[in-house]
Amino acid sequence: MYSTVSMGVEYFRICIVCSDDLTEAACVVPQAIERQAAAGVAEADCIVLVVDGQSGVTGADEEIVTWLRRTHPKKPVRI
Repeated sequence: MYSTVSMGVEYFRICIVCSDDLTEAACVVPQAIERQAAAGVAEADCIVLVVDGQSGVTGADEEIVTWLRRTHPKKPVRI
């Protein structure tokens, strides 16, 4: 899902990828999520991973960040 957001006078296009189905027991990025994320990342200048504030960074989140940094080494990745 794509959306345009603004911060002051700057406008950003964002791609939202839901990974609610990931659990600690399965810290492997499912193929469908990986394809959806790859489509958004291909257009991105910067990648921002938003995590559950109550749970904090999980093993699944770390797996996603590792994949993003490995497959897109020239793009900054932020959590």
